[in-house]
Amino acid sequence: MNNINFLNSDKNKIKNKQDNLSLAYLQIKKELYYFLSSSIKKGFHFNLKLDEKNRKIRLFVTLLNNTDTNNKDSEIDFLILADDEYPEKPPKVFCQSSVKSNL
Repeated sequence: MNNINFLNSDKNKIKNKQDNLSLAYLQIKKELYYFLSSSIKKGFHFNLKLDEKNRKIRLFVTLLNNTDTNNKDSEIDFLILADDEYPEKPPKVFCQSSVKSNL
């Protein structure tokens, strides 16, 4: 008689998803390191967070005001949201600041 252990199978799926999330997080961290090390202008700030509970990687980006990357008087904040399918599935980008222009 063959015993099929579904519980063990579910544990393996969860472990694989955790591994994929960790790999995606490390990939993004490596890409940020290379970007920052090759960038001369520092008109931005990054904050990278791993949210294992919700299975998301959150990258907070701030474009500092009155710099080459943002000539406005106020900072512009973005949230970049990736999951364990990165880089095959592109992340979602959300602007958290009002960027209304007075022309």
